[in-house]
Amino acid sequence: MGNRYLKWAFGEAATLMLRDCDEAQRLVDRRTRQHGKARAMSCLSRKVGRAVYYLLKKQEPFDVKKFFNQ
Repeated sequence: MGNRYLKWAFGEAATLMLRDCDEAQRLVDRRTRQHGKARAMSCLSRKVGRAVYYLLKKQEPFDVKKFFNQ
């Protein structure tokens, strides 16, 4: 269910986030140990999608500390 193009775009954004963000790498490593690599990447891309929604809804700038605070 959902828009396949948005799913693809958030997956690409998650992949690019892994290159520069240590917190994202730690999150994916932790989830990979628990669920596997594919599930870990989908968790991160879903988290990116939710962040984009709330950024657009509230008109706020992106905050890395808030993003990775669980």
